[in-house]
Amino acid sequence: MITKLSKERHKSLKYKFQNLKTLDEKIDFWQQELKTPYWQYAYFPFSDIEDFYIVPNDSDETEKINLYCLNSFLKKIIPITGILTKITDLDGAKISFMKELESIGNKKEFILDQLVSIRDIIGQLSKPSTNLLNDSKNKFFIDGFKELLFHDRELSYDSHVMETENLVARLQGHNLAKFKKFLETLQENDLDQKTKNKKLSLPEQLLMLHYIGTLPSLSEKINNDSKEAVLISTLLNSDWQNTRIALPNLIENLLKSKRTMSFAHELFVIFEKAGMLETAQNIKNDIDRLSKKKK
Repeated sequence: MITKLSKERHKSLKYKFQNLKTLDEKIDFWQQELKTPYWQYAYFPFSDIEDFYIVPNDSDETEKINLYCLNSFLKKIIPITGILTKITDLDGAKISFMKELESIGNKKEFILDQLVSIRDIIGQLSKPSTNLLNDSKNKFFIDGFKELLFHDRELSYDSHVMETENLVARLQGHNLAKFKKFLETLQENDLDQKTKNKKLSLPEQLLMLHYIGTLPSLSEKINNDSKEAVLISTLLNSDWQNTRIALPNLIENLLKSKRTMSFAHELFVIFEKAGMLETAQNIKNDIDRLSKKKK
């Protein structure tokens, strides 16, 4: 890499660069004359770097520049598969996960734990920080994640030229969304094959009725735990006394159990996928609040 240019040399290179015709010639100019690959242009040490920026003439050239920068970076690094926020090799990440899954006893719980981790990562990266550089990278990461998850679209590269690290962050966010869908497919298959006819326990049934609004609605109309228990035990074909005992401080009492807390995580995913985002957020708030109490 050249670290310094004389005024004469700079003038000469500028003139040469301005007379180049094709995109390939301009990219090659950086390697040959400036001794720096163009995908590293953000780290170029000159204050007058703008004299050598490659300005695309159309959307095709914009796409070509972005893909050149992104693919050049990916060729220079070891493919990343095991860090959720850094996935550059999606197929490798899936293969690694499946190999790890083979050794796990409770596969369903392991998959759910990964999905919860992804939810927490997105929540954390969506918060503003004091580091403007991190904020910028996080924004591109979240944009890439949402492009697939919310719009079901592949990434496009032809709208404007982006810095290489932002291109990478956007790809990694996109890959994380694809990995999330991959996990959800595994989860659905597992549920279809192993728990399709599973009978929910009484605490799980009560938790479901609470979050879909049935229990709060009954409480408003009846305002008597004993009478409410009569109706609910009839509906669920459950023991009246156990139902009556469970009703006061329902969420606090139910989520003390590891099994019911695990089911609450499942409900969060179910309601989120069903588009009932407010209910999903309420479940998450209860999980977070009661998990902190245990610590």
